[in-house]
Amino acid sequence: MTTTFPKPALVALCDDNDRCLAALSDLVSQIAGANYSRPLTPCDAGIGAHVRHVLDHYDALLQGIKTGVVNYDARARCPETETDADTALDRIAFARHAIRALGDTPGDTPLSVCLDCGTGGTRPTPSTLARELQFLVSHTVHHDALIAAAARTLGATMEDGFGVAPSTLKANASTQAG
Repeated sequence: MTTTFPKPALVALCDDNDRCLAALSDLVSQIAGANYSRPLTPCDAGIGAHVRHVLDHYDALLQGIKTGVVNYDARARCPETETDADTALDRIAFARHAIRALGDTPGDTPLSVCLDCGTGGTRPTPSTLARELQFLVSHTVHHDALIAAAARTLGATMEDGFGVAPSTLKANASTQAG
Protein backbone atom coordinates (compact mmCIF):
# COMPACT_ATOMS: atom_id res chain seq x y z
CA MET A 1 0.00 0.00 0.00
CA THR A 2 1.38 3.38 -1.00
CA THR A 3 0.75 6.40 1.17
CA THR A 4 1.32 10.04 0.36
CA PHE A 5 3.47 12.01 2.75
CA PRO A 6 1.48 15.19 3.56
CA LYS A 7 3.02 18.49 2.48
CA PRO A 8 2.67 20.10 5.95
CA ALA A 9 4.69 17.25 7.44
CA LEU A 10 7.46 17.74 4.87
CA VAL A 11 7.49 21.49 5.50
CA ALA A 12 7.83 20.72 9.22
CA LEU A 13 10.82 18.44 8.50
CA CYS A 14 12.40 21.19 6.42
CA ASP A 15 11.80 23.61 9.31
CA ASP A 16 13.36 21.15 11.76
CA ASN A 17 16.48 20.92 9.60
CA ASP A 18 16.56 24.69 9.19
CA ARG A 19 16.44 25.15 12.98
CA CYS A 20 19.33 22.71 13.42
CA LEU A 21 21.39 24.52 10.81
CA ALA A 22 20.51 27.96 12.24
CA ALA A 23 21.68 26.89 15.71
CA LEU A 24 24.88 25.51 14.19
CA SER A 25 25.43 28.80 12.36
CA ASP A 26 24.97 30.75 15.60
CA LEU A 27 27.59 28.64 17.32
CA VAL A 28 30.10 28.73 14.44
CA SER A 29 29.76 32.54 14.46
CA GLN A 30 31.16 32.56 18.01
CA ILE A 31 34.22 30.39 17.36
CA ALA A 32 37.17 32.43 16.12
CA GLY A 33 40.32 31.57 14.19
CA ALA A 34 42.40 28.61 15.28
CA ASN A 35 39.82 27.56 17.88
CA TYR A 36 37.51 26.58 15.04
CA SER A 37 39.89 24.03 13.55
CA ARG A 38 42.10 22.81 16.37
CA PRO A 39 41.30 19.43 17.92
CA LEU A 40 39.54 19.74 21.25
CA THR A 41 38.65 17.14 23.84
CA PRO A 42 36.46 15.20 24.19
CA CYS A 43 35.91 14.80 20.45
CA ASP A 44 39.56 14.70 19.27
CA ALA A 45 38.57 16.63 16.16
CA GLY A 46 38.14 20.31 15.58
CA ILE A 47 34.71 21.86 15.67
CA GLY A 48 35.27 22.59 11.99
CA ALA A 49 35.71 18.90 11.20
CA HIS A 50 32.29 18.11 12.67
CA VAL A 51 30.67 21.07 10.92
CA ARG A 52 32.19 19.96 7.61
CA HIS A 53 30.96 16.41 8.15
CA VAL A 54 27.41 17.58 8.85
CA LEU A 55 27.35 19.86 5.81
CA ASP A 56 28.76 17.16 3.55
CA HIS A 57 25.74 15.04 4.44
CA TYR A 58 23.37 17.86 3.52
CA ASP A 59 25.21 18.27 0.22
CA ALA A 60 24.91 14.52 -0.44
CA LEU A 61 21.14 14.67 0.02
CA LEU A 62 20.77 17.79 -2.12
CA GLN A 63 22.82 16.19 -4.92
CA GLY A 64 20.92 12.93 -4.51
CA ILE A 65 17.56 14.60 -5.02
CA LYS A 66 18.75 15.54 -8.51
CA THR A 67 19.88 12.02 -9.41
CA GLY A 68 17.66 9.85 -7.23
CA VAL A 69 20.73 8.38 -5.50
CA VAL A 70 22.01 9.74 -2.18
CA ASN A 71 25.55 8.49 -1.61
CA TYR A 72 26.65 9.48 1.88
CA ASP A 73 30.01 7.76 1.30
CA ALA A 74 30.93 9.83 -1.77
CA ARG A 75 30.88 13.18 0.02
CA ALA A 76 33.02 16.08 -1.24
CA ARG A 77 34.66 16.56 2.19
CA CYS A 78 35.41 20.26 1.60
CA PRO A 79 38.63 20.87 3.62
CA GLU A 80 38.12 24.66 3.75
CA THR A 81 34.99 24.11 5.79
CA GLU A 82 37.12 22.47 8.49
CA THR A 83 39.53 25.37 8.79
CA ASP A 84 37.59 28.50 7.88
CA ALA A 85 34.49 29.46 9.82
CA ASP A 86 33.41 31.92 7.10
CA THR A 87 33.38 29.11 4.53
CA ALA A 88 31.32 27.04 6.96
CA LEU A 89 28.86 29.88 7.49
CA ASP A 90 28.46 30.29 3.71
CA ARG A 91 27.83 26.56 3.31
CA ILE A 92 25.34 26.57 6.18
CA ALA A 93 23.47 29.49 4.59
CA PHE A 94 23.37 27.63 1.27
CA ALA A 95 22.11 24.43 2.92
CA ARG A 96 19.42 26.31 4.84
CA HIS A 97 18.16 27.96 1.67
CA ALA A 98 18.18 24.68 -0.28
CA ILE A 99 16.43 22.74 2.49
CA ARG A 100 13.70 25.39 2.86
CA ALA A 101 13.16 25.21 -0.92
CA LEU A 102 12.30 21.50 -0.63
CA GLY A 103 8.95 22.29 0.98
CA ASP A 104 7.16 21.83 -2.36
CA THR A 105 8.88 18.53 -3.19
CA PRO A 106 6.79 15.45 -2.39
CA GLY A 107 8.01 13.87 0.84
CA ASP A 108 7.55 10.43 -0.61
CA THR A 109 9.96 11.19 -3.46
CA PRO A 110 11.85 7.90 -3.83
CA LEU A 111 15.59 7.90 -3.22
CA SER A 112 18.16 5.16 -3.23
CA VAL A 113 20.63 5.61 -0.36
CA CYS A 114 24.19 4.32 -0.37
CA LEU A 115 26.02 4.09 2.94
CA ASP A 116 28.75 1.67 3.94
CA CYS A 117 27.75 0.39 7.37
CA GLY A 118 30.98 -1.50 7.91
CA THR A 119 30.48 -4.66 5.92
CA GLY A 120 32.83 -3.60 3.16
CA GLY A 121 30.51 -2.11 0.62
CA THR A 122 27.60 0.12 -0.06
CA ARG A 123 24.29 -1.46 -0.82
CA PRO A 124 21.59 0.82 -2.18
CA THR A 125 18.63 0.99 0.16
CA PRO A 126 15.23 2.40 -0.80
CA SER A 127 14.26 5.54 1.06
CA THR A 128 12.31 8.76 0.64
CA LEU A 129 13.05 12.44 0.89
CA ALA A 130 11.11 12.66 4.16
CA ARG A 131 13.05 9.79 5.72
CA GLU A 132 16.39 11.34 4.72
CA LEU A 133 15.36 14.69 6.20
CA GLN A 134 14.62 12.83 9.44
CA PHE A 135 18.06 11.20 9.24
CA LEU A 136 19.75 14.57 8.75
CA VAL A 137 18.14 16.03 11.87
CA SER A 138 19.28 13.04 13.91
CA HIS A 139 22.77 13.08 12.40
CA THR A 140 23.15 16.83 12.91
CA VAL A 141 22.00 16.67 16.53
CA HIS A 142 24.47 13.85 17.19
CA HIS A 143 27.38 15.92 15.88
CA ASP A 144 26.05 19.05 17.60
CA ALA A 145 26.43 17.20 20.91
CA LEU A 146 30.13 16.66 20.18
CA ILE A 147 30.51 20.23 18.94
CA ALA A 148 28.80 21.55 22.08
CA ALA A 149 31.15 19.64 24.37
CA ALA A 150 34.16 21.09 22.57
CA ALA A 151 32.66 24.59 22.33
CA ARG A 152 32.00 24.71 26.06
CA THR A 153 35.75 24.35 26.66
CA LEU A 154 36.12 27.60 24.68
CA GLY A 155 33.44 29.39 26.70
CA ALA A 156 30.96 29.51 23.81
CA THR A 157 27.29 29.86 24.60
CA MET A 158 24.60 28.01 22.74
CA GLU A 159 20.85 27.90 22.78
CA ASP A 160 19.17 25.58 25.27
CA GLY A 161 18.85 22.12 23.80
CA PHE A 162 21.71 22.45 21.32
CA GLY A 163 23.00 18.94 20.68
CA VAL A 164 20.10 17.25 22.47
CA ALA A 165 17.62 15.05 20.62
CA PRO A 166 14.10 16.48 20.37
CA SER A 167 12.67 13.35 22.04
CA THR A 168 15.06 13.83 24.97
CA LEU A 169 14.04 17.47 25.31
CA LYS A 170 10.36 16.42 25.41
CA ALA A 171 11.04 13.65 27.93
CA ASN A 172 13.00 16.05 30.14
CA ALA A 173 10.22 18.64 29.93
CA SER A 174 7.54 16.12 30.89
CA THR A 175 9.64 14.88 33.81
CA GLN A 176 10.09 18.43 35.07
CA ALA A 177 6.41 19.25 34.60
CA GLY A 178 5.23 16.11 36.39
